[in-house]
Amino acid sequence: MAFITTSKKTANKLAEALEQVLPSSEYQPRGNKSIDQIIRIARKKGHERVIIITEKPPTIQFIKLDQNNWQWIQKTIKIKEYTITKHSKIATLQSTPELAQLFDVQNQQSQNQLIQQSHSLLFTQNTKTLLKIEEK
Repeated sequence: MAFITTSKKTANKLAEALEQVLPSSEYQPRGNKSIDQIIRIARKKGHERVIIITEKPPTIQFIKLDQNNWQWIQKTIKIKEYTITKHSKIATLQSTPELAQLFDVQNQQSQNQLIQQSHSLLFTQNTKTLLKIEEK
């Protein structure tokens, strides 16, 4: 389960879109909270991953949580651009094991898929793209 937040002064459209395509995820604006405060909130709510969206430079960063520790995951997605299609929150997601682990989602047989194509991440539903994140 992922807890999604932003850097302190980031627009939240991408964070809100990720919340819709990542099952059991939750978005909360960061505001003036420190990383340690965000981690405490995420742990309290039972999340094992924190996803941070930054604007300058535009990136997606990941923190892995366990009961006592946390660590930055070495993978950072550098965003070139993204496109969002309005849709309702999805409940299941099928993906590669690597992407399921990165985004901390349970990989289930589903019509909703997370796919990596060349330099893009695609969240799809019945082949319709819900969210496309192009990497630099």
